[in-house]
Order: sequence, then structure tokens, then C-alpha cells
Amino acid sequence: MSPDSVTQSTALMPATPILPAEMDAVLVSGDLKGLSPQQRVEYYGAVCKSLGLNPLTKPFDYLSLNGKLTLYAKKDCTDQLRKIYGVSIQFIDKSIDNGVLTVTARATDRTGRQDEDCGSVTIGNAGGDMRANAIMKAHTKAKRRVTLSICGLGMMDESELETVRGAIRMPSEEVAHIDTGGHAHGTREAQDYVAMQKLAELAVHVDDVPNTPAKPKAAAAKPKTTTNFKALEAIGDIKADLKKLAGNDDEYYRILREAAGVDHANQILDVEVQRALYKLLLARRNDLMIAAQAPPKPMSEDDMLREQFEREQREGV
Repeated sequence: MSPDSVTQSTALMPATPILPAEMDAVLVSGDLKGLSPQQRVEYYGAVCKSLGLNPLTKPFDYLSLNGKLTLYAKKDCTDQLRKIYGVSIQFIDKSIDNGVLTVTARATDRTGRQDEDCGSVTIGNAGGDMRANAIMKAHTKAKRRVTLSICGLGMMDESELETVRGAIRMPSEEVAHIDTGGHAHGTREAQDYVAMQKLAELAVHVDDVPNTPAKPKAAAAKPKTTTNFKALEAIGDIKADLKKLAGNDDEYYRILREAAGVDHANQILDVEVQRALYKLLLARRNDLMIAAQAPPKPMSEDDMLREQFEREQREGV
């Protein structure tokens, strides 16, 4: 069955009505993980209907952040909102402070009501295409943020997600169809269950996988790579999450080299080594997610004195 047919069949299945108590919980906490997939379809449709949006264009998608499952606005959402409510945008200010470009936009709806918001990106000393892309991104952020603001939507836009630590996009198809073993989406139990299912799948469809890692061949010979593409896909997903949380790929490659002694995941031929690597990467990702949500620890007096000393050394005091 194709993904399109699965999505269509889900859209046609009768939705489980959202009980008043469940709706109250969603409205108060903003967390959708307590709803069933069918109830989320109903909630999604209700949000679109209340704003006059076309749900078939998928104006929203799901976001996991701080242990909550919420909706975020996509480009289709803000484009439709401006047309529906007659919103016009005017850029009124632009400034660069400490390498950060900030663009301020003013929105005016058809009634004459106005609102302002800004979008910021790090621009540093970038030049050429990088600088041009950063300028366009700042304008896009400002335009979409002020559109959501004047239309009364207190949610994030997709242009903001890459700068929010711990934010993980969860496409609606994944949220609706992923098997969580009966656990609510977004919970630690659901994540652990899905991880174990992926680990079990890593041993499937492997062709000619030896029981031990292959010995290094001569430099002239082309190294053998794994044909277990399910394993590579699962490891690649965790790699992407680690990069989003840590800001680079250093953690991924450190674990890869320490655990498997290779530079690339496709060089791991032993399925058991692949499974062990996946567990280590998953544990590190969960640790980073928890750390991103924890408040910073207060500095001790020794730490403050050490920091002051190092600052004075750098400044030549």
C-alpha cells in the first residue's frame, strides 16, 4: 500500500469524537499526545475550519518539543491566512547587532488593524550567496511571524524550528501511522517502544552479513559496504536528531568511531554492531534532549572567580 493511499484511508476513517475533558486538557496544556490518531485528525480539521484553511493543503504539521506534541504553521498556512484576512506586509526596519540581522515587519488586515513582529538570523561576516540567503530568511521569518500574530495564532512557524533546540519535526503521516505499542505519541514509553521495533528490524533483509566485522583489506581494494539499508536509514534518522540538538555532527562521529572503529556507518557489516551503535546513538540523543530542557545550573563561587580570571587574562588586565 502506497503512503498516499494510507493517508487517504486515514482521512476517510470515522474520527473518534474528542470528549470535553480531553479537549480541555489540550486547550490548557497545548499537548496533543494524549489524543488518539483519529482524534488528532478531528482536532486538526477543527483548527483548519475555525481559520478557514484548507486541510488538504496540510497547512500545519506536528512538532515534538519539551515533551509535548503540538502543531506548527507551514508556509501554506501563512500564505492562506494573508489571503483570507486580507493581510498586507510592510518591512519597516532592519538592523545588524553583534552579527545578528533583525528585520521588523508590519502587518495590516482589511479592517485597518496593525501588528508588528520581527525575524532574526545570525549573519556574522558572511558574504555572497550566504549573506543573501540570510537576508531572505530574516524577511521570511518576520513576514510569517507577524502574519500568525495578527491572525491570533500563538504557534511557531516552520522557519523558526531550526534555531529551537530540542525541536523535532514529526510529519502528520508519521504521527498518525507509527506503531507506538499502545503508548501515547510523544511519551518516553512510545519512544522506547519504537526504538526497540527499529532495532528488531535492523536484522531484516540483510544479504551476506558475516558474524564478525570484515578484516581491513588492502588500500587498493574497494571496501565492502553493508546492504542493510534499513539499518542505515534508522541510524541516519538519529544522526539528524543529534545534529539538531548538538549543532554539529561531532557527537555522531565520536560515537561511531569509539563504538565501531569506522568513519562511516555503511562500513559496519555486522548487524549486531549496527544494533549496538543504534542503542548508543539513541541514548545520547535522549540525554541531549533532557539536557536541552533542564534549566542551567547556578555557577559556584569558584567558577565565577575562574571565569573572571580567564576574562581578565584575555583582556590583558
